[in-house]
Parts: sequence; structure tokens; C-alpha cells
Amino acid sequence: MQLRELKSTEPEASGGNLFTSGASLDIRIAYRSFNLSAQNAVIIPTYFGGRINTILNFTAEKDALASYHVIVVAMLGNGESSSPSNELNFPKNLDYYDCINSQYDLLNKHLGITGLETVIGFSMAAQQICYWACIYPKFMKYVVPICGSAKTSIHNYAFVEDPKAALIHSIDYEDGAYRIKGSNPTRGLQAFGRSYCPWALSAKWFTEGCYQDLGYMGVKKFIQMEW
Repeated sequence: MQLRELKSTEPEASGGNLFTSGASLDIRIAYRSFNLSAQNAVIIPTYFGGRINTILNFTAEKDALASYHVIVVAMLGNGESSSPSNELNFPKNLDYYDCINSQYDLLNKHLGITGLETVIGFSMAAQQICYWACIYPKFMKYVVPICGSAKTSIHNYAFVEDPKAALIHSIDYEDGAYRIKGSNPTRGLQAFGRSYCPWALSAKWFTEGCYQDLGYMGVKKFIQMEW
């Protein structure tokens, strides 16, 4: 895989990759790299819905990772690296193995990194961290999964089927062929967000009116604008 560092979050073309499903695609990986002269390296994959530039809170001079070479990489399927939204032939089945192997190739084959101090991830990225530990256990010293699980619970799986159904059954999703037909599943994404909203935030958050701290006087307006 041939890659180069991206100065923005626009993906860069790379070599062909074989997915665990058997599909093959010339994938693109979006990433940013900081403090290249540091001796020890750390990788931070993005989480579900996360973007590279929204998880750069470690870059301040006195932050915990200030002395490390930090690579933030967008997981496959998140919209910055190769995803259904930017690749017509993106595989229908994506596995964590595909995400981790693409990240490993980025580090080892392009950046020349032969080992990591740690891998860090939040939520869906925390699950990636668990896979990192299983697939390449000798490649890093430490793993730091934050607010994540090694295996998705049955309850979590059942919940995700709700917003998923809201998206794929929307009229503008076009049974997954929206890009081929030149459309954008805006209504489907809105339905997905509305369905996900109560899960993403707690009952206590809504009961205490925390949306007011964000400048919204009512929950209806908050949901309309944010989800």
C-alpha cells in the first residue's frame, strides 16, 4: 500500500486491498500525523461518526501525548477513508479485520513504524483497539480502549438495527444505489439521526435539560438542528 500524509482530511488513493469478504478495492486512507520527530508512536483510530479533526484534543503543548508521534487515522467506512459514500464499489461487508489491517499497512509499510507505544480509541474505536491487541499483539506495548466493549452486546446489536432500518428503507437511499442514481439519502440520514439521538445521550441528560447548555430552549429545536 502506497500512501502519503494528508494535510487535510481528503482521502488519498492507495494500493489495492483484499477484504475479509473476498472483495478487492483500491482503498483510500485519510490520516493526520503529528510530532514526527518523537521516538515513540501512538495511533488513534476514529470512532463511529467521528472525524479526524474532531479528536485532536491531544495536540496542545502540555497534553498527555505531546511528546509522542501521534497518528490519527479514519477507519474504513466513516466517510473520510474509503466508504460507501465515496466509493461506488465499496464492499457490502466490512470487518474490523479490514480496518486494522489497513491501519497496520499505513504504519508499517508507509510510515516505516515497526512498533507502537500504545493504541488508543473511544467507543467504536475502542473495539478497534481490542482487535489491534488480538491481531498484532506484539506490535504495541499498551492498549487503551475507552468506553468500549470487546464484543457488541445483543442489546446494542438490536438497538443499531433501528436506525439502520430507518436509513435503508428511506426512499432516497435507493436500496443502496443512491450514488449511482446521483442522489443523496438526506431523508434517510435524518431518520437515522433522530432514531439514534435518544441512545447517544442519556435519559438524565434530557431530563435535566442539558440541551439548554447548548443554546436550545426546547428539546424539539435541539433535535431538529443537531440530529
